[in-house]
Amino acid sequence: MNEQLKSAVKPEEAAAPNNLRSVVCFSLSLLSLLAVFGCMLLNTVYFSPVKTLGYEAQLFHGGRAGTGLNSSSASPAHSSSLGGGTANTSATLFQTDHNAKWDDTWHVSIYQQLHAIQEGRRRSPLILPTGHIDEATGQKTAKAEITSTTPPALLILMLGDSTMEAQHKLLCEVLIPGCQYTPGAYSCRQTSTPTSTNHEVTPASAAVSKHLEEGSCINTALNVRAWYVKSGNCEVPESYLLDGLKSDEKASKGMEVVSYFTCGLWMLHLGNARHVKSDFRVDLKGALNLEDSLDHTLRSMMKVYGSNAMLVCMSAHSIAEAKFTGEYEQAVLLLRYKEKREKVVSSCVNLTQAFAEESNITSIRGDVGGQVQEFCEKALFMEEGMQYLNGRVRKFLKEWEKDAGRVVDVVDGHLITWQKSWATPVADGRHYPTLVPLECSQDGSAVESTITDDDLTLSCT
Repeated sequence: MNEQLKSAVKPEEAAAPNNLRSVVCFSLSLLSLLAVFGCMLLNTVYFSPVKTLGYEAQLFHGGRAGTGLNSSSASPAHSSSLGGGTANTSATLFQTDHNAKWDDTWHVSIYQQLHAIQEGRRRSPLILPTGHIDEATGQKTAKAEITSTTPPALLILMLGDSTMEAQHKLLCEVLIPGCQYTPGAYSCRQTSTPTSTNHEVTPASAAVSKHLEEGSCINTALNVRAWYVKSGNCEVPESYLLDGLKSDEKASKGMEVVSYFTCGLWMLHLGNARHVKSDFRVDLKGALNLEDSLDHTLRSMMKVYGSNAMLVCMSAHSIAEAKFTGEYEQAVLLLRYKEKREKVVSSCVNLTQAFAEESNITSIRGDVGGQVQEFCEKALFMEEGMQYLNGRVRKFLKEWEKDAGRVVDVVDGHLITWQKSWATPVADGRHYPTLVPLECSQDGSAVESTITDDDLTLSCT
């Protein structure tokens, strides 16, 4: 009977258990391979932030993705209080360590970039004027070309609002080991002893008139000085530049100057949430006279620093409205509707026109009334307003270059920050701490390419 039953079973039915075992074994093997691959990928992405993962991957896994906060903004104690206990503390420590690695990597990269720039300048011929006194012999020499043993001074003049100050802070940390940047003084105070004496902590110079806020950091080994001047409207008086130059006459010999500037955030309004009368950051005069301010500043830089002045403009940051909260968030929601936007603009025009008359604000472009209308309609503290303002700057620079016969290099701060809302803090929407090194690096690349392409010849005066 058993033999008859066995013979009645079809061959494929008999083989079913074996096939099932094969499928299970194959699936387990595949899952094991996927697990191994997943671990390798996780290790590459999270534990090696400077691998060649591509531009976006390096940014996102730089350690501050999605927060826009620096490593000091989170503490283990705070994380534990959220209910996560040891797990949250460990995660915070890991995040802090990652942030430090991200910063350290960029510090080394930017320092190497500055070193390459200065090394290139040191090897460039230095033209000495006829009658130069040879320090070794005390004799006058004929005009000659020599290779300097130390790099000529490089002054990086950084003019702008808080987005430029953030880059100055980074450069100070690169130039001065142990630097703790002091807001308001725009310089360092050191908490650790540097390993050499090639650094100077230089607060605002007493020789410079204090009608503008400024401060600087110097690395004497590289012979590089980063000088920040606070300005929200891209304007700096010529006399101020001259005073700054006189305060360091020794370093100004054969000095190359990188004039790096930006403006825009202070020229935008947001209806009643941010208007000319209630918010000091809204610079109506600067907005109406933007082109004139830029022209005056660029020509002052050329006059004071001569042909050795390299001009670099950073376009203003993209604005991530999604990160707004409170009054700003409500104002943006109102401006989404045509009828409500018209009311906001009308109210802005009445308020701003009265403010312009009270403050005796004029414009080189003529009709103030028409420009106030344009300001209220287009200069909104939103992404569309920033694109409008950057468009004005681009148009002006294009015309200015033709007229002045000079090139203005551009660091596209707007493109760097565009659609990067993960990199700006909640309730901010315009500062991108994680992306600051990219802006500094692009400025350095512009300087480096100029030295490589033009083979700069420096002159002693």
